[in-house]
Order: sequence, then C-alpha cells, then structure tokens
Amino acid sequence: MTSEARVGASVNSDEIDPRLARALVGREWGPGASPSGQTLIDRATVHRVDRLLAAVLVADPAIAPQVDRTALRRRLRDAAALEMAHRVDVVRLIEACARAGVHPVLFKGDAMAYGLYPEPHLRPRSDSDLLIHPRDRPRTESALAACGYVPETESLGTLSTFQSHWTRPRRAAPAHAVDLHWRLFNAEPFAHVLDVDEVDAAAVALPALGRARAPSLEHQLIITAVHRVAHHYDAGHLLWLYDIHLLVGVLGGEGIARAADLALARGVGAVVGRGLSRAAGAFGTPVPDEQRRRLDAAPPAPAVRIFLEGRPRQVDVLRANLTTLTRWRARVALLRDHLFPSEAYMRSMYPRCPPALLGLAYLHRIVRGAPKWFRRPTL
Repeated sequence: MTSEARVGASVNSDEIDPRLARALVGREWGPGASPSGQTLIDRATVHRVDRLLAAVLVADPAIAPQVDRTALRRRLRDAAALEMAHRVDVVRLIEACARAGVHPVLFKGDAMAYGLYPEPHLRPRSDSDLLIHPRDRPRTESALAACGYVPETESLGTLSTFQSHWTRPRRAAPAHAVDLHWRLFNAEPFAHVLDVDEVDAAAVALPALGRARAPSLEHQLIITAVHRVAHHYDAGHLLWLYDIHLLVGVLGGEGIARAADLALARGVGAVVGRGLSRAAGAFGTPVPDEQRRRLDAAPPAPAVRIFLEGRPRQVDVLRANLTTLTRWRARVALLRDHLFPSEAYMRSMYPRCPPALLGLAYLHRIVRGAPKWFRRPTL
C-alpha cells in the first residue's frame, strides 16, 4: 500500500468532508494529514461534486499529485457529452411547451447549471425540474407526451404531492427525467413560501437554453435553502451547499438582504439562515454578518422546526403537515391520499388482484408500508 493510500484509509468522512470543501474553493487543507486523491474523489462522488473536484485537480497539479488525471479528464469529457444530450432535450421540451402556450420556469439543477456554474456539465442533476401553474397541467402534460415522455406510475393525491414524474428514453444516453411541479414544495409548512405566480413574474432568461427561464437569484436562494431542509432534512450535502455558495457570490450584500427580507416575511428565516451558515462553514462563503444575525435570530415555527432537528420520520412530517393545515376537511383529505390512493394506481401496483378483493390490496399496502413511517431516514 502506498503512503498516500495509507493516509487516505486513515481519514474518515467527518475529517475529509471539510477538506473536500476546502479543495473545491481553492483553500488550504488546514491541520492534519492530507487525504489521498482517490479518497477525495470517492467522497466527492458521494456528495455529487466529483465533476467540480475533477476540474480543480486537473487545473492544479499541486493538489493530490498522484491522482490519475487522465481518468479525471475522461470523467469531464463524459459529463460534457451527456450535457449536450441533456441540453437538446431541455430546449426541445421548452419549445414544445411554448407552442402549447405554456412557459414553465426551470429551477434547481438546470437553473444552477446554466445560470451560475462556469460550465453546465460541472453541476450534475438527475432530472429537469419545471414549475408551472396548476391550470397549465393538461397542456404541459400534452407537450411532454408529444415529445416522447412517459408518466411514471405513482399515487398523485390532491394534497400529498404536487408534482409528477416523466421520463423519455434515449438511445445513446441515459433517459431524460422531468419532474413537473405545480407547487415548489410538497410539505405543508413550506407550501406558501413562494407561489407560482410570483416566481413566474420575477423569472429571468436562460439564453443558453433557448426560451427557458429560471427564478430570480433571490428566489433561487430561498428555493435552494428551503429545498435542502423541506425534502432532505438539513443534510450536509456539499452540492446543495455549493449552490448556495455560488448564489451568495452573485447576489452580493444587497441581494442577500432582499432575500433575507423575503425569507423572514415568509417564515423561513431560520431555514435560509441555516443554509447560509452551513455554506459559510464549508466553503468560507462571505455571508454579511448583519444578515446572518437577522436570519439566525428568527425562531422557526414548530412545524418548521421538525425539519431542522435531526432526521424526522415520515410520521413526524405527516404531523407537521396536519398541524399546518387549518381545516379538518383538508386534514382528512391528506390522510385519505396517503392511505387510499386512486383505484387506477392500486390496479397498477396489484395487477393480479381481482376487483372484488381490491379492499384487501389496500389493507396489504397499509400494513406493509407502516414500518417505514417510523424509521429515521438515512441522510
């Protein structure tokens, strides 16, 4: 075993992740043994920042000199090739939507890749996220189908989920996946942080993707900070923190102040503050002290605190959703969505079940799925 491999084997994730973050922004390692190049790459792959790290290591041979840079260049070339196919699909879909009279807003990965990153292939994403007004769902779904996208079989309740998933097979590349959203966040405590109309009204152009648009930078900061908490429970995933790091750099002091004002007004000051603090801790992100103090001082609502404290179980998230809904009819509808999805969905899940026994299929689904509601998620 080489000396570099011995050093890499002795470094655990709690020690290497801060050093990985430092490498991504060109900072010094800090105290302690330097991790091996392969150890860095392995952890970067877990955090989905391996392309960023590859670009850093190729550009600066002094960092991890024993790493195979030929393999890193190949990784970047492969990513750039996949990006070309991805871009073609996104532009085609946006054009199809425009012909149908719909102008969705691209958010999350595509908005970051083409609006903030030096090269779009450095920002990996597994799908394209489109935000539309609920009234535009039929026309958008028709546009998706016309482009060859197929909807996934899933339970789409009126209150349990506000998105649908579509995929389009490709011969020479992985299938292109699309998440179609008519609300930004499924969780009720974050349902009205930003509504579709205001995101649409403030959206900015993404010229590299034809007629595509992205949320304003202030909205993107809030969306990114809330998404990592509402859907991933404050996980220390470096990719999302790097997104926040880039947004802070582009927004500047005045932009961050505007985003902070809006976050505080919408009850997610603590959530945005948490994202900024974790980005600053990882990357040294220059967040203005005044804004950090304002956001950190904002007490989260009890339903929001559930998402910030540890790893909430699904039953905890359900409790937060039920607490946030003020009408009993809505609470009953949410429970019904979870317990009794549509008959069409059940038939797709239990294709051999006779119609007369469909009630037993519902019971089987409830009993089989109950344990997962009480398990802590793995972050």
